[in-house]
Amino acid sequence: PLRSIIGFSQLASIEAKTGDNKEINEYLDFVSKSGLQLNELIDDILTLTKVESAVNQPSKPVSIPLLLSDLELSLSSLLKSKNANFTYSSALPPIKSNRIRLTRLFQNLIENAVKYNDSISPKIHVSFEEKESLTEYYIQDNGIGIELKYHEDVFKFNHRTPSASKYEGSGMGLAICRSIAESFGGDLRLDCQNKKGSIFILSVPKN
Repeated sequence: PLRSIIGFSQLASIEAKTGDNKEINEYLDFVSKSGLQLNELIDDILTLTKVESAVNQPSKPVSIPLLLSDLELSLSSLLKSKNANFTYSSALPPIKSNRIRLTRLFQNLIENAVKYNDSISPKIHVSFEEKESLTEYYIQDNGIGIELKYHEDVFKFNHRTPSASKYEGSGMGLAICRSIAESFGGDLRLDCQNKKGSIFILSVPKN
């Protein structure tokens, strides 16, 4: 993004001397978009730093319904602006971890569910299922979905799928989420069928 900002700023400077306002506006638009992308990248790097710094903080059971209630309040402006419907089970079991890290994990997934969504009313629902040795939390949305061949790639740092290229983003969010899940012995994976929405599955061991 920084190279783009520098390059298009230089082009805009050249065009300014010729008086071609159309070209200048196009270059400035590129500069603005690149600046926003760079800002997101910096935000995600800062987030990763905060998440990593919290690794040594003591783990304790975190109420997921209460955490999601707090997130619903803090993200209310985003949810209202996109006419999004966010729901979750009130019976979600607690997760033994650090609250800061868990908040970032769920926040990233909720924000992505709203951002990568062309529906007039994005829907996000968090549910769970108890299994023999673990609990699975399902974060489901009605967004653009992700092709099967990219299901692992999306968890790599700085990776973006072709379908996500038209949306702003740094490509670090899901990598951060998986890193957080693994920090308390869990796992995060994806289950979706092309453009039928996504289901992110957070697996947490019971021991």
